[in-house]
Amino acid sequence: MITAKQAFEIASRNSRGITLNNNAYDCGDNWVFDYGGNEEITGFCPVMVNKTDGSVNFMDFFESYKLIDFPRVMA
Repeated sequence: MITAKQAFEIASRNSRGITLNNNAYDCGDNWVFDYGGNEEITGFCPVMVNKTDGSVNFMDFFESYKLIDFPRVMA
């Protein structure tokens, strides 16, 4: 299993240069990281890291509104 800390490192390498928040959302099979910088950006899609194999995907912008329902874990 990929830990939240490992997932944060993977997500950061795949965030397209965008600063991520190191608090992960625990979304079942995935750790999800959202934006963590200070500059204003638009249209950011949170980075998802699969807990089993470490594969990376991006959460749909509109799906990201559901993140509020999931617990957060410090990476």
